[in-house]
Amino acid sequence: MKLRWAATGQLVGTIFIMTNYPTALDTFTNPTGTTNQATLSHSAQHANGNDSIAALQAKVGVTGSANQNSLDYKVTWLMGLLSDPNCDVRIKNSQLQIWDAGLNAYRPITCVNGVLGVGATVAL
Repeated sequence: MKLRWAATGQLVGTIFIMTNYPTALDTFTNPTGTTNQATLSHSAQHANGNDSIAALQAKVGVTGSANQNSLDYKVTWLMGLLSDPNCDVRIKNSQLQIWDAGLNAYRPITCVNGVLGVGATVAL
């Protein structure tokens, strides 16, 4: 949000610039029928709404997304593990773990900087 000031130094309104999402939630001002556009810019309201929608789409992703930061990718990756009959996945100590037959041990499923992967072995 950016404050708008008159030449006299008086606050005359705010301008919304881009979205804070996904690092923070946006705050929206809902105009009424009597809201003056000098204090709440109509075009800025639309621009902020558009930016927020675009940020949500990027976070969620498209069906079959290859973007490892998208929710679609992460859910598809996890569902693939959980639905594979050859894959032994368990939850132990509030941790999702996968069996690694080569190491004869369970390994935690990790998420580092938004990227899913498999961590070091854990106790049986």
